[in-house]
Amino acid sequence: MGYIWKRNNLLSPDSGGKTCPILKQTLWRGGHYALLIAQNSLHLLFAMNTLSAVRALVSGEGLWSKAQKNALLEIQNYAQDL
Repeated sequence: MGYIWKRNNLLSPDSGGKTCPILKQTLWRGGHYALLIAQNSLHLLFAMNTLSAVRALVSGEGLWSKAQKNALLEIQNYAQDL
């Protein structure tokens, strides 16, 4: 038997007006896939923000240690000039 469209539902001619189980199953699975995609997108967004924060921290630590080394050299040069 074929299926017909009626009132935005896929109905079987011999189902007595009940929604087709294939359509329900498809919408159920599609909803689950949409939920999984949304969940993965949020996870990816969190991971990217975390990675960006860690990279900024590492870069800042590198600049701090370089400035600390330069300050120590300047203090030694100042002490030798006295």
